[in-house]
Parts: sequence; C-alpha cells; structure tokens
Amino acid sequence: MCKQLEISRAAYYKWLHREVPDAECENIRLTELIKEYDERFHHILGF
Repeated sequence: MCKQLEISRAAYYKWLHREVPDAECENIRLTELIKEYDERFHHILGF
C-alpha cells in the first residue's frame, strides 16, 4: 500500500500511532452524526 501511495513505511506508522487532534475528533463525531441522519431519513438529506 505504501508503495502505491508513494509514502515511506516509517511515515505511515508515525501517522498510524499519532495522537489525534481535538479538531479531528470533532470532525469524526460530526461525520458519524451525518451518516446516522442520512440513514435515518433514507438518503434524502439535502433535497
């Protein structure tokens, strides 16, 4: 995978084991809420 993405394995493992910033945690939480509402309303959000 790293070869296809042209990144070093060291960079991948450094990213994998990093501390996730608060802003990114908030984005993940919001993404999950959006997915939940999308499924609840049968994929018609935004119309």
